[in-house]
Amino acid sequence: MMQEEQQQKSEAVAKKLQQEEDQKLLRKNRAEKENEAFATLLQKEEDWASQKANPDIEGKLMMKTNTGRGVLVVERIIQLEESRKIGLEQNYLNELGMEPIAKDDMVFLA
Repeated sequence: MMQEEQQQKSEAVAKKLQQEEDQKLLRKNRAEKENEAFATLLQKEEDWASQKANPDIEGKLMMKTNTGRGVLVVERIIQLEESRKIGLEQNYLNELGMEPIAKDDMVFLA
C-alpha cells in the first residue's frame, strides 16, 4: 500500500513537472512568434522608409555628422576596391580565392 501511494505521488510530481515544462515551451513559442512579428513590422517600416528616402538629401544629412561621414567614407572605399578589382588581371591571390583586403577589414579600419 505504501509503495502505491509513493508511486502515485511520484507520478503526480512527474506530471506537474511535465506540465510546467509544457507551459514554459508554450511561453517560449509565443515570445518567438511575437518577436518574429515585431521584426517583420520593423523590416516593413525600414523598407518603406528606404523607398521614400531621397539619396541626395540623405547624403547631405550624412555629411553633417561624424558617423554619417564615416559611413560615406567606408562606402567609397568599398566602391574603389571593387572598381580596382574589375580593372586588374587575375593574380595569384585571386586564383586562390583570396583577397588582399577583406571588406570587413576595410569597414573595421575605417
